[in-house]
Amino acid sequence: LEALPNSTGFTSLSLYTKAFDLFRVMGVSSKELVHSNILAAFMNEDEAHGLGASFRDAFVASLAQLPCNGQPIPMHVLTGTKGAKAKVARELAHIDVLLDFPSLRLVIAIENKIWAADQHNQIARYQKALCDLYPHYESRVLVYLTPTGRESPTQDLASGVPVYFQSYSEIAALLHSYQSNATPSAAFFIGQFITHVEKTMSGNTELNDLCWKVFQENEEAYTHLVNHYEYCKSRKMTELFRLLGKRLASDILFTEFASDIETRLSIKTDKQQYDLDVRLRGWPEGVWVK
Repeated sequence: LEALPNSTGFTSLSLYTKAFDLFRVMGVSSKELVHSNILAAFMNEDEAHGLGASFRDAFVASLAQLPCNGQPIPMHVLTGTKGAKAKVARELAHIDVLLDFPSLRLVIAIENKIWAADQHNQIARYQKALCDLYPHYESRVLVYLTPTGRESPTQDLASGVPVYFQSYSEIAALLHSYQSNATPSAAFFIGQFITHVEKTMSGNTELNDLCWKVFQENEEAYTHLVNHYEYCKSRKMTELFRLLGKRLASDILFTEFASDIETRLSIKTDKQQYDLDVRLRGWPEGVWVK
């Protein structure tokens, strides 16, 4: 374990994971609203990214390769979007991104789930909403976009609206294929977005190779780290909350209250729940600030 940080593989992996990440710096790594705005912009051929409709059309055509619950849309419908005008909407009927092809009577909804769980009957409601909003359309589709391409637990399997399951790694691969067509500034941003997706959500060949190198050089240490990962996460949080409790008693901000402060630390590691409750002795019994 002591030798691990000095290995070439670990050094390379550390440099990769600590590299500048625009999305992490802005604090939006897992913000679905931000990611949906980005996807909608790249889907819109009128935006100044230089991609035109190429990424949008490739995205639609890629649905034919995805797992699907329900009757899949015929391939000729998916490839027929080339040259067709599309309206791109955000948050119509609470759906994250909507691609509407009026001339084709085709609508594609994208529900973007990064880490959040589905609301009650959420996807089933969106399937119904597509039918209500576009009653005369021949083709209505819902794409459930997640980091891993998992299925939705709230879809209506009896609905006539098929649900496709797509991963962020597939989105990143599509963007990479068309990155060279973008304007210089858009191409730079696309590169940042792809790197962010690969580092935080989907993994990529470079990251896999770096981990493989570390594993080859330090297999036993690697195994110990994997086996003790949950312990280390729990210990990190426990020590952080204990430090917060000590700071309340010693920080200059609370000097006048130091002798009256009471703290209560509650830890439930099985639920990853950490609570620090604080009160002054003169407060009514049972009153705490969490």
